[in-house]
Amino acid sequence: MAEKILIVEDNIVILTMQKQIFEMEGYEIVTAQEGMDALKKVHEEEPDVVLLDVNIPGMNGFELCRQIKEDPSLSRIIVVMISAVYYSDEDAKKGMAMGADAYFTKPYENEVLQSKIKELLESRGD
Repeated sequence: MAEKILIVEDNIVILTMQKQIFEMEGYEIVTAQEGMDALKKVHEEEPDVVLLDVNIPGMNGFELCRQIKEDPSLSRIIVVMISAVYYSDEDAKKGMAMGADAYFTKPYENEVLQSKIKELLESRGD
């Protein structure tokens, strides 16, 4: 069974691009464009990975990450946070403090992101 990735991104162009890239790699993809919908889909879909934009409407990525990682039934889910170019070291520290497994800034190399997700899935060892 293919691993499932929930992509949470409010920019439809980026969302579509990420969806296509990960589908070509054989992942099952679920998408959300805002925080509350994403949280609902985390519970319904039980993804292996959440690829999470920091700046999303409804509930920001930091709060969504915290809720995922603090819920014992969800905490095994890998959370990879992505922030826009105005990122700071403080944002990365905050993301990691909320439980993120990795933190990327836009723009990023798709190959590096894919490699990190593969590495995190392998190290989880299900």
